[in-house]
Amino acid sequence: IVDALGAEGLTMSASGGSGVRLGPAILSLANATKFEIADLVRDALVDLSKATGETVDLSILDQNKALFIDQVQGTHVLRAVSAVGAAFPLHCSANGKALLAMLDDAALAKVKGKLKFEQLTPHTLRNWDDLAKDIESTRATHVAVDREENSLGICAVAIGLLGPMDQRIAISVPTPTHRFVQSEALLTEKLVECRARLLAGPLRRA
Repeated sequence: IVDALGAEGLTMSASGGSGVRLGPAILSLANATKFEIADLVRDALVDLSKATGETVDLSILDQNKALFIDQVQGTHVLRAVSAVGAAFPLHCSANGKALLAMLDDAALAKVKGKLKFEQLTPHTLRNWDDLAKDIESTRATHVAVDREENSLGICAVAIGLLGPMDQRIAISVPTPTHRFVQSEALLTEKLVECRARLLAGPLRRA
């Protein structure tokens, strides 16, 4: 079995000549999984953007940050847009909090030690105790909120889901603060509906 995996580049000899380790082909598989997730949820992202008029982002958990892997831009002239490939801190973004809320306590403890709580705005959470409260709230409601914690003038809501191979993903809707004040309830409702749709369809567990 090991020889067969090695022939495909999935394993290679470990340093020192003892045992094996993961090979370079694993990177290709990981990248393919990212695109597979984007393909699976793309229709739901498009429909969510149409229903809200807002930009919709898809993120994955990448060590101690949230990494954007897909986006559907909204139709408003003034809208929130971040580049695909951009990384956001976990402690002060809606998608980051949604991803954290999906971790079990043991995994959360490991991430905790890596968080630096960089202060990006006056509203950024400053310590673990405050973040832990948001995580518990998100676990209960499935919805995470960023109220100008990552960028002044921008708020967001997000939900987390498990993708193929149990990869954690988050779908977020950022919007200018002045519009968020009026639309938070609608955005939350549409996000919850999007989550239910995906769990009943493309991301339904066997």
